[in-house]
Amino acid sequence: VLETIGRRSTYFALLIENPMALSQFVKLVAATPWISNWIASHPIVLDELLDPVRLYAPLARDELRDELRARLAHIPAEDLELQMDILREFRHGHVLRVAAADIGPGLPPEQVGANLANLADATLAESLALAWRSLTEKHGRPCCPDGSEPGFAIIGYGKLGSLELGYASDLDIVFVYEGCPEGVTERGLPNEAFFARLGQRLIHIVTTRTPGGILYEIDMRLRPSG
Repeated sequence: VLETIGRRSTYFALLIENPMALSQFVKLVAATPWISNWIASHPIVLDELLDPVRLYAPLARDELRDELRARLAHIPAEDLELQMDILREFRHGHVLRVAAADIGPGLPPEQVGANLANLADATLAESLALAWRSLTEKHGRPCCPDGSEPGFAIIGYGKLGSLELGYASDLDIVFVYEGCPEGVTERGLPNEAFFARLGQRLIHIVTTRTPGGILYEIDMRLRPSG
């Protein structure tokens, strides 16, 4: 970890100037090699050590969504690259918080899985919101002939669906959209094509490797076709 963070003196300054953060850092890296590797891979999570109360208290799903939405609200709508980095920083930091609570106060395995699944739920929801905004700005909103707006859902299978997600789990998901005969967007794109592009856009946001890494690995090889 020290070899990694040594490339930026600000991380050393953070630990030197905050004895409580330093003590939490030592405690966590001593607990398990997995946490050491996580911090080394994502040193920005060291910011989470500044508040030990928050560090050991994973947020509920709605709280996660509210916090992530607030972070993204400050980013220009056209800056997708920065939005993707914020998504990754958010996930990395909150995974550390779950791990800290897991080894600190201690969490039952079902709570660990549920907390990690809630985090995936929140980040997927906001990733979908970004993809939806991008596609509707270009093609307009999908519509049915009766004037209604068809829906779209992400269905979690496997460990995500059962709220038993692990620290290294990928996400088994399928996309489901509401079909209607001859439905098109406000600018004439068939709804089927719109929703196919929406799914592709979402996968791009989640799986593209940025300086912050990837958000999640996604497995779409499910039946019925993802």
